[in-house]
Amino acid sequence: MHTDWVRHVACALVLGLAKSTIASGSQDGKVVIWTKEKDGDKWEGKLIHDFGLPVWRISWSLTGNILSIAAGENNINLWKEGSDGQWEEVMKNEE
Repeated sequence: MHTDWVRHVACALVLGLAKSTIASGSQDGKVVIWTKEKDGDKWEGKLIHDFGLPVWRISWSLTGNILSIAAGENNINLWKEGSDGQWEEVMKNEE
């Protein structure tokens, strides 16, 4: 799903859930959420946003439901998965 170097990968460590979740951010500006329901299943990717600028770092909250994304120059965004499975931006800090 990425068309350029992957700059950072972060695993959401949520105890008690069978689902595994990883986020990847790339030089191409895309952030992809990868999920796998159980061992033996294939990883499925879902593009949550294309920033159009390199994504330098991503980090999960302790609860694994909010993703912090550093993209471009001094831009930090927080994204949260809604109950419908769609990701939405909940905070933007641009300089």
